[in-house]
Amino acid sequence: TNQEAAGEDTKAAAGEAVTEAVKAAGDKSEKITIGWAMAYFDHPVYQLLMQGAQEIADGLDGCELIFADGKNDATTQASQIDTFIAQNVDAIIPMLPSIKKINDAGIPLIIVDRRILKQGQDVTWECYVTWDMVLSGTQGAEQTIEALGGAGNAKGKVVVVEGTAGAGSTIDRG
Repeated sequence: TNQEAAGEDTKAAAGEAVTEAVKAAGDKSEKITIGWAMAYFDHPVYQLLMQGAQEIADGLDGCELIFADGKNDATTQASQIDTFIAQNVDAIIPMLPSIKKINDAGIPLIIVDRRILKQGQDVTWECYVTWDMVLSGTQGAEQTIEALGGAGNAKGKVVVVEGTAGAGSTIDRG
């Protein structure tokens, strides 16, 4: 089904993020530790991301993956980034705009899922992993139309439950 394929794509994107984080961390003989600041743990997409990332990390020698639940709260997420920096992790995958802090600490940064607007700041990242959110929203709308009777014949009421208001992914899917 399309839902299963989307789940596999999400897990694959997470795997790519871990692989890129390992590359960005550099060639090390000891364990590589990656901190991943998730927006929140209880969303199915983030659960798939964590599952896919953990599967890849488990298959790599000497790769430890630490997830932090941001509870969809910017203050909590900023504190978690501070903790990752204090732990001197080898790479960070944030789900929040704490990029400048990570850059200043000299830790490689991987962006996953959320579009980051630089807003004139001098910030960088090593890799950006995402999927086409506009296409995702389009396909969801097409499937809804089909389920309601097809183009030109669709009947019914539709309620759209959005993700985080104002997030680039929410806007693009909408």
